[in-house]
Amino acid sequence: MDKNTCEDFIKGTSYFSGERVDPPELHEELPPSPNIISEPVALPSFDQNTNLLQIINRRRSKRNFENKPISLVQLSKLCWGTQGETGRVGQTILRSVASAGNRHPLNTYILINRVEELLPGLYFYNNSNSLGPLRLGELGGELAEACLGQKMIESCSAVFIWTAATARTTSVYRARGYRYIFLDAGHIGAQLQLLCVDLGLGSCNIGAFWDDKVAKFLGIEHKHEIPIYIAVVGWPK
Repeated sequence: MDKNTCEDFIKGTSYFSGERVDPPELHEELPPSPNIISEPVALPSFDQNTNLLQIINRRRSKRNFENKPISLVQLSKLCWGTQGETGRVGQTILRSVASAGNRHPLNTYILINRVEELLPGLYFYNNSNSLGPLRLGELGGELAEACLGQKMIESCSAVFIWTAATARTTSVYRARGYRYIFLDAGHIGAQLQLLCVDLGLGSCNIGAFWDDKVAKFLGIEHKHEIPIYIAVVGWPK
C-alpha cells in the first residue's frame, strides 16, 4: 500500500462543503450466515458493577499471558460488553457499543484456546449472548501464522476477531461508510480493553495480519465480509 492509495481513500470518502450529498439508496448484499456446527452455547448472566475512571487509569496493553483458562462468566462479560444487546426501541436493537447510524457492521468471531466449560475452537458470537461453534480443535498456531507469527495468539486464553459486513454501512453512507466501519472497530477495541482491566485480565489489540489468511481461517468471502481488527485476552504475567 503506497501513500497515494491512502490519500485517495481520504479524498474519495470526504464530504466537501458546497457539494451535494445524495440521500442513501439502501441496497445490502450481506454475507451468508456462519455455518454453526452444533447447538449454540448460552453465555451466563452476571452483575454490572464497576468504577470507570479507575479502570481507565489502569488500562495497559499486555502481550505475555499465563497458561491458564479464563472463566465462562468472564468471556460472557467481554462478549456482551463489546457487542451485546442492551435494549430495544420498537424494532431497533440497541447494543453496548456505539455504531454509526446504528448499522453495526461488525461481526465477532472468537478463537477459544483456554476457557472453562468450552472446547477449544472457533466460535461465532450472537448478540443474544450465545456462541455458535464453527470449528473445534487447537487452532491457535494456524491463526498466529495468519497474524505474522505473533505468538501471543497461541499463549492467550481467547482471541476476538472482528470482521465487517461492509454493506450494512455502505448501503447507507456509500464510500464514506468505510470510515465509519473503522471508527466502529475502534469503539469495540477500546471497550474490550477496559472490560479486561475490570476483570483483572490483560489484552492487546492487533492490526497486523494477512487479510486473506485470516479470511480463510474464518471461512468468509472477501466480497461480503472483511477482517478488520483482532484482540488477544488472558491472564497477564
